[in-house]
Amino acid sequence: MAVANSLAALACGARQIECSINGLGARKGNADLAAVVMAITNAQGYRVDVEPNSLPQASELVTQITGISR
Repeated sequence: MAVANSLAALACGARQIECSINGLGARKGNADLAAVVMAITNAQGYRVDVEPNSLPQASELVTQITGISR
């Protein structure tokens, strides 16, 4: 529900969404960054300054550094 909640927050005026890569983040329940980027990319009226093609590489780097994978 984190991605859906994040999109609902955008619709209500939020300007920032907290996300995680490979489930790592300040708090449990943060939305997956790749899923949020794809949802925003497919939504009307929003833009995101993240290159979706770079997200698998970011995930792999996080895995290499932490040992935690998706």
